[in-house]
Amino acid sequence: MGEVSKTGVVVVTHGDAAIDMVAAAERMVGRLDVQVVAVQAGEERKAIEERLSVACKKLSTEDVLFLVDLEGSTPFNLCCSHCAGTSVVLSGMNLPMLFKLATADRMHGAATLAEELKATAMKSIHIRSSGH
Repeated sequence: MGEVSKTGVVVVTHGDAAIDMVAAAERMVGRLDVQVVAVQAGEERKAIEERLSVACKKLSTEDVLFLVDLEGSTPFNLCCSHCAGTSVVLSGMNLPMLFKLATADRMHGAATLAEELKATAMKSIHIRSSGH
């Protein structure tokens, strides 16, 4: 049986949202131990692919969870193309996911971590109106 490794996390968004959200979360909960890729408008696909490869290599694991802002976008599709082995792409990344990431167990694989973060994100969505 192979050695169990910690799931690596790469946060990928349009513009500087990934940088800003990770910084905000880390101010609240401490270091998240993630790689961040901020995709700028007009950036060449090849440049994005290279930065994703570098981010993944820095994690030193093939078990990677990509947290992406928007499903179907170029960053999302490029993350999907970088999925190897047990890696997973989770879209709709938000601050509650990053807060949960601080305490989540990363030893059960990217898919399990993705489900845990998705559940947290969904529980964080609320609608309030003046009548309630």
